[in-house]
This record gives sequence, structure tokens and C-alpha cells, in this order.
Amino acid sequence: MNAFGRLVIIAVLAVSARAYSSDSGNGGRESLFSLGSGAASLGMGGAFTAMGRDASTVYYNPAGLPWLNYQEFTAMHATLFDGTLYDAASWGVPLIGVGGLGASFMRVGTGDIIRRANFVNEGTFRYATWQFLIGYGRKLNNAVSVGGTFKIVNQSLDNQSDYGLGADLGMQALVYRGLRLGLAARNVAPPMLQLDSTSDQMPLVLVVGLSVQQVRLSDFIGAAAAFDLEKTASHPYAVRTGIEFTLGRTLALRGGYDRTNFSFGAGVFAGRLKFDYAYKIMDEIEDSHRLSLSLLLGPSIATQLERRELEAQRRSTRMYEDERKRQMTANRQKADEFYRELRLDSALTYYQRALAFDEKNQEIIGTIAAIENIQRIKAEEEARIRAAEQEQQQTLRAYFDQASFLYDHKYYPAALDLLNLIFEIDPDNADARELKGKIEAAESAEIVTARNQCVTAEREGRLLDAVDACNRVLELAPGDSVALQTRQQISTRMDVTQLLRRGIDLYNQNRMAEARRQF
Repeated sequence: MNAFGRLVIIAVLAVSARAYSSDSGNGGRESLFSLGSGAASLGMGGAFTAMGRDASTVYYNPAGLPWLNYQEFTAMHATLFDGTLYDAASWGVPLIGVGGLGASFMRVGTGDIIRRANFVNEGTFRYATWQFLIGYGRKLNNAVSVGGTFKIVNQSLDNQSDYGLGADLGMQALVYRGLRLGLAARNVAPPMLQLDSTSDQMPLVLVVGLSVQQVRLSDFIGAAAAFDLEKTASHPYAVRTGIEFTLGRTLALRGGYDRTNFSFGAGVFAGRLKFDYAYKIMDEIEDSHRLSLSLLLGPSIATQLERRELEAQRRSTRMYEDERKRQMTANRQKADEFYRELRLDSALTYYQRALAFDEKNQEIIGTIAAIENIQRIKAEEEARIRAAEQEQQQTLRAYFDQASFLYDHKYYPAALDLLNLIFEIDPDNADARELKGKIEAAESAEIVTARNQCVTAEREGRLLDAVDACNRVLELAPGDSVALQTRQQISTRMDVTQLLRRGIDLYNQNRMAEARRQF
């Protein structure tokens, strides 16, 4: 409970100790406005301290203002005795998150009072007392509320008039479900009025009330009951109590006890209009009839809360949609940038993110489809290239293996031919270049060796060995001049018959390559 609430409650309790400490002046006389406000409350004996359900609560207990469900205007008229009129108008406004405001104007007056001087009529004059109240109430939590009322009071008699200022305090508490407790201290700051030499001070009134509301006796019949215990200055305790039965949403029947007499009433509801009537039994004077008209204004608190919730949801939705739009725009801008740079994988990622915030954007859907198609074609082409590269590597490996085999068996020209095929496919093939170097070195060494053997054998007369050596040189280097010249010299020296015989012998020995050279 906040400081304001504690202050109000302490003030209500504190003034109760002061209520009966003094009975001086006119402090013990009841206020003219103790008749109450509104025919609905009067029909229940005026036991409205703990009710707080219509605009009249600004008079009975300002702590009931924040519990109103509608903004409401109520006007009441009552005819009392000897042409005395009692009128009241009240307005209550519940404000979500703020509390409740209320205002009320109440007047009691009579006219045509005969003025006499020395038993001679000298015309007429008027008497009236009115008060204007401005109230405010606020909930301290979901169960307790406090409130206060500031009032201006005027009393006029003939050509004399005086004003006074006063204040009321109140508190209400929801005890259990429909059971409500009410405390009210009226005239905590009592208005003081003075006409000529006569002073009139409104007395302090303390009221404790209980009410039970929203009791369903059946689907069609509801009930409410209220009880007030009232103490006015030095007056004895007074009891106000009442009960109400509602029939559907159109009719209310009421009965009550107002301190000394019974009261009865009824209410008719027609949409936002409510007509109330109260009948009060009076002693020694004519019974009183009281009428009031109430009008509900604007939407109910429940409707306002619902609208606020819907508006909050709409704002949240708008914020959500704005954020989705912002995210979509940012992702799409990033995707467009990647797309222009042909970074298709990154572009596709951001287009998909943008699509998550705008699932039906056909332009983004089309762009994603185009990128996916490009990626599919690219993947197929890359697969073909990989297959071709794999086949090429297999071919190169086969050529290299064959060249290595020929190199190992000293078939150098054939090995070089295979290496040249490799260089046509892969000019920078390191393995092939390394093998080519080895073959060229081996070939050069063998040419030198065979050339020397050729010349040496020819000199020593080993003509067949010389021929074999020269042929090997010419096999490796067909234009070698030394081998050509030496073989020519040998040819002139060798008998053809001998050569043929040598070839046949080699053939018979299955030395085909050597036999071929002989032939």
C-alpha cells in the first residue's frame, strides 16, 4: 500500500476519535444532505457505502469511483414537505490506470416563505442549501481503494448567503469475491456557514458498510445486499440496510430500511438508460417519492481494456511486421549484392533468409529458382569436367606406365613417343619430364657406348659385332654419321652369304630381333 493510501486510512480512523469529543455549536445537527443521492441507493435505504457501482458513489464513498464500469451521469429529483425540493446530479468517470473521478451537485431548497413583521405579511423569501463535490478515488491494488472528496457548500436565506469548504474521505476493500467492506468519513474537514450571527457547521459522519454483490440465484435472477452502520456526531448509531433483486437485464426491485423507516424502489433498464424510483415512508409528514435518471456514457472499462489489448496487439503486430520487412529488405539487399558479384552460394543463402520474412514474394522465389538452376547446370558441368579429368589422369598414368616399362627395357624412342603424348595433354607433367630426362641421358650414354663398340669391333675384324653395335646406334640416332660410315665399311668387307648364314643361325636360336638385323 502506498503512502497516499496509508494517509487516507489513518485520517479516516483518526477523525473517528475526534467525532464525539465535542458537541458544541451546531456540530450535532444532521446535514440536510443525509437524505443521500440517487433513487437506486435510496430504494435500498441509502446503504451504499460499500456498493460503489454508480455515479452516486462520489457522495457515499469516493473510494468506489475506480470500481465503476462505465462513465455515468445520474440526476435525481424528490419532493419533500411543504414544497421543499431535493435535487441531485452526479457524474462518475473511471479511468484505467488513473483511478476514478466524480462530481456531484446537490441542492435542498424551498421558496415562497412568507415574511411577517408584527403579524403583517411583507412578501416572501427563499431558503436553499447546495453543495458541489469533486471526488477522486484510486485502487491501491486489486482489492483495496481509497478516495477523497472536496466540496463547496453554500447556504442562502433571503438576501443573506455564505460559503464553506469541506472534505470527505473513504476506503473500500474487496474482502472475498462479492463481499466488499466500505469506510467513509464525511465532513472530515467540516464546512462552516454563518448567516448573521448564527453559525452552522456540518457534523462529522462516520460510516462502516458491507455489501454482497453479483449473487446469482438463477440464470434469470440476481441479488445484492448492503448494510451500513452510521454515527453522526452525538446522535445514536443509525442503521441503513437494503436488498435488490434483478430480473434479467431490464428490471430491479429494491427494499430497505433507512434509520427509522422502510423504503422501496424499482429500476428499469433500457440499453444505456436507467430509470429508478424510490418510495420512502415518513413519520408525521407525507411519504416521499424520488425519481432518478441515469445514462451510461462511452465504452465500459472491460471494453476499453479489450480495445487497449487489441491496440497493443496491433502495435505489436505492426512492429513485428515492420521488423520482418526490415529484415527482408536487409537480407535482399545483401543477396542482390552477392548476385551481382556472381557469388551465387552467398546470394542464395540471403535470398532464402529474405524469403523467410516474405514467403509469397514471387520475385525472390523466381531468383532463387534461377540460382538453383545455374547451380545445377554448374554442378553437372563440374561433374563432367571431373570425370574427364579423371579419365585424362588415367590415360596419362597408362602412358607413363608404358613409357616406364619401355625405359626399363631400353626401348628409348618408343618411350619418348609416349612421353610426347603426355606432354600434348599436360605440358608441365613433372613425372613425365623427369622420366624424359632419364631416358635422354640413358639414350645418350648408350649411343656413345654402342658407337665405340661399333668402331672397335670393325677395327678388330669382329664384323658381326660391329654391325650389331652400329645398328643399335642407328636405332637410337638414325642420322649418326659415325655409325653410318662404319656400317658402310663393314658391308663392303662382309660376304653376303656369310651374313645370310649368320641370320639363319640367329633365327634358329629364336633370336628374332638379331636375325632381323642380319637379314
